[in-house]
Amino acid sequence: YFGAVAAAIGSARRQVFIADWRLNPAILLRRFPDSPLSLKELLREKASEGVEVFVLLYREASEMLQKKHRSFAVAAELEALHPNVKVLRHGSGSQLFWSHHEKMVVVDQEFAFVGGMDLTEGRFDDLLHRVSDLHATGGQDDLQSTTPWPSEARFFPGDEYYQPNAPTGTLPTPRPSPPPRDGLLQREGSEPTGDESR
Repeated sequence: YFGAVAAAIGSARRQVFIADWRLNPAILLRRFPDSPLSLKELLREKASEGVEVFVLLYREASEMLQKKHRSFAVAAELEALHPNVKVLRHGSGSQLFWSHHEKMVVVDQEFAFVGGMDLTEGRFDDLLHRVSDLHATGGQDDLQSTTPWPSEARFFPGDEYYQPNAPTGTLPTPRPSPPPRDGLLQREGSEPTGDESR
């Protein structure tokens, strides 16, 4: 999914719309063996080319209750990328048991990804459905394939594992990252993506 989103945003000529419950600008959309590419790097590049980027973020009820959402800091980080990046934090922040939960990316009103995958840590998956990073010793993937990987190869760099209730310093290293499972739909063409764009 992340690779398809990177390709779609990379092809943008006019507009990118993103609606997300939780978003991490530093998330890598492309990873080893490709050269790494973060969401914020890609959005900065497209905005500097004249593409308008509009982001709708869920505004958490309390940063104390939902520490990893950080929508205020995320909005500031995104808007600092380029003047063509506009961010709206939605929700009053006073409704404790309510949130918008849309996850959507629309590019040029031609490509739309609609479903349950946030652009944040803990959501990356590939065809091998790895549950942790490459073994530090032996350099092979979790399925014990015969493909040797370089020791610097990382599919889950940084703080990729998402467990909001785990105390700091208690997570194993390398951290497991269970493959996400959720429904997702990709739509193409101006007619089918018109609803998502609105």
